[in-house]
Amino acid sequence: MNALIYLNLDHLHPVINGVWHHARFAAVPAPGDAITTLCGETAVAVFEPMTRRGTSGPPLQCPFCDVAHRRASGWAVRPDHPGLLPRRRP
Repeated sequence: MNALIYLNLDHLHPVINGVWHHARFAAVPAPGDAITTLCGETAVAVFEPMTRRGTSGPPLQCPFCDVAHRRASGWAVRPDHPGLLPRRRP
């Protein structure tokens, strides 16, 4: 007997270095799979229980992924949105 668990792939938000991103997934990535976010960040998928989410404080939202997501969804982007500023790489 199977226990079917439904996941909404639109609500999977990878967190990379304390910043949560948007990504488009065709399927749930397997641990170790490389993923690419809407802003172009890449990382390897790992999974942890939800209880570990708050141990490092709340993640920040990537403003560049937010702009890409808003545009793809047809939503307005404020002219002062931080995701419209030039991106600074470390």
